[in-house]
Order: sequence, then structure tokens, then C-alpha cells
Amino acid sequence: MHSLQLLLVASQALSCGAHMFLAYPPALRASTNPFSKGNTDPDITSPLKGSSDYPCKGSLSLLGTSQASSVAEWTAGESYNMTIQGGAPHGGGSCQASISTDQGKTFTVIHSFIGDCPGPEQQSSSFSFRLPGDTPASKDAIFGWTWFNKIGNREMYMNCAVVSISAGSGSEKVAFGDRPAPFVANINGCRTVDSEDVLIPNPGPDVDSMNTEAVAPTGDCEKAASPPFVGGPSSSSGSDSSDSSETSRAPVATSAISEPSETSDGDSGPVVPSSAATSELGGSATEGVEPTSAAGLPPSQTSSGDWTPGNDWPAGFSNARHAAAMNLVLLLAGVFAVFLV
Repeated sequence: MHSLQLLLVASQALSCGAHMFLAYPPALRASTNPFSKGNTDPDITSPLKGSSDYPCKGSLSLLGTSQASSVAEWTAGESYNMTIQGGAPHGGGSCQASISTDQGKTFTVIHSFIGDCPGPEQQSSSFSFRLPGDTPASKDAIFGWTWFNKIGNREMYMNCAVVSISAGSGSEKVAFGDRPAPFVANINGCRTVDSEDVLIPNPGPDVDSMNTEAVAPTGDCEKAASPPFVGGPSSSSGSDSSDSSETSRAPVATSAISEPSETSDGDSGPVVPSSAATSELGGSATEGVEPTSAAGLPPSQTSSGDWTPGNDWPAGFSNARHAAAMNLVLLLAGVFAVFLV
């Protein structure tokens, strides 16, 4: 029983540390939010259960209470960042940052991150974005973070934080009201592809694309046309990359053996060995002296009984044996000469 209790405690600890959540700006009911007052969500790192807790994982019920006080003061047209923390980044994925100025009834995308969001192997990663200059002012605007993980079950995550937004100046190429709503998948008829960064169909004008090979979702997904990109990867850069990959290839290695050189008559023939030919023993032959075989005989005579007197020896000739016979003949001749005298 004691072992079972320890196992349950360990599994609960792992579940609390799993997945990811919006650490900054501090999400509603997050442990990093100073206004949570103990009313934290133990499952804040878990994915959405479905359309029932979309948007904001059901935390919008806190609006109007002290627990939903603003945690950051922003000005339209300025740049800010969001920080994602947790124990399981699931290989990264794609994220979106959005703003609601009507108590969460609608959300407007202000930036999309395609691939590597959050960092594939990081327990904490930050992403910068620019709040559009024409974002409506609001004392209790809602900042939303949505995430579609790359590896694991097909899920959707969302946390929200309350921020104050002051009016900015200047117009945008794409008006705030013309920006898209956040992409929604895996809790409806649209589904992201397993082990792939999702290519969000309508990411809006401000996009950081870390994966140019992201894959579009399948099923009944958003078909609306995307506003023009600003700073996204262009098709020309892709072609340049392709060209550079071709030119950067290493040259093919050539053979270490030279091709036959061309002769004076224009015909190609084999390379002729030099006059310093080597013998069967591997030694260099001296000019004018024919190399000998291992048997001490000229190579040209090793298979023939003929020989040239005064130059080489016939096959099978042993100078030691023949010298002994010659000595015996001379000895007998000397003895015979003595008897004659």
C-alpha cells in the first residue's frame, strides 16, 4: 500500500510538471500569477479538453474579480514578449499570440510562430512580438497563447492573461479588425499532422517561420485567405537556397590512376613502363644487366634448356656439381699422366 501511495504521488508530480503553460505574462490561475491567491489550476499545463473549455481553458469566469487583475501594462505599437515554461515541449510545434478586447468573446491574432514554439528541447523559451499600433485601448484586455504540439497526441493548448493596453499612434498595413481569429484544431473537425509542425492556414500578417516545411492540417479546417505576409520567407529565398545547395556540393574525386597519355600519332595507348624495370624479386635492374630469377637464372631461360655460353647457364645447371666433376676428371688425368711417366 505504501508503494502504491508513493507511485500515485510521483505520477501526480509528473503530471503537474508535464506539458507547457504561459508563464509570462502570468496566466490566469497560474502559480506565477501574484493575484491567483491560492486558486491555482493544477492542470494548467494540460491541453484543452475540447470546445467546452475554449477559450482560455475555462478561466474567463474569473473576469471581474481581483484574481483577474492586470499583470502587465502595454502600449500599442511597442514590442513585448511571452515566456512558455514546462517539462514537456513535445518537440516544439506552432504557436499564436492573440488579443481580445471584448471580454474573450473574440480574439485577434497579433503574431504567429510556425515551428520551434516552444523550443523543442527547452523547458523555458521566450518569443517576442509587436503589439499592432492600432490595437484598441483596454484596461482589461486578454492576451491569449495557443499551441499545437509537434510530437505526441493531437492536442491544443491555451492559456490567457489579463493586460492593460494604452492607445498607440500610427496605422498598420493590415488593420487590427482585419486580422484573423486564432487557428483552432484538434478539438473540432480540423486535425494537425502527427510529428509535424503545423502550417497555420491563416497566420496573419506577422509571422516567424522557423520551419519552411511545416505541414497543413487535415479535415474541416479554416479556408479563409490569409492577409499579405510581412517579413515571411519568400519563394525567391527558397530557390536561392536550392541553388546554393547545388553549388556547395563537394567536387567529385578523380581517380588516382592517370589516363593513358596520347601518342604522337594521335592514338591513345597504355603507359609504357620506364627502363628501370623491376625483377620478380622487386629489385631495380641495372642498365645492361638482365635481372635474374629466384633460382639464380635469367628469367628468359627458366623454362628452356638452351643457354648462351659465356653469359648465362642452361636450365638445371648447378655450377657446384659440375665443378666437382671437373675436379675429378683433372685428378684422374693427373694420375694417368704419372703412370705414363
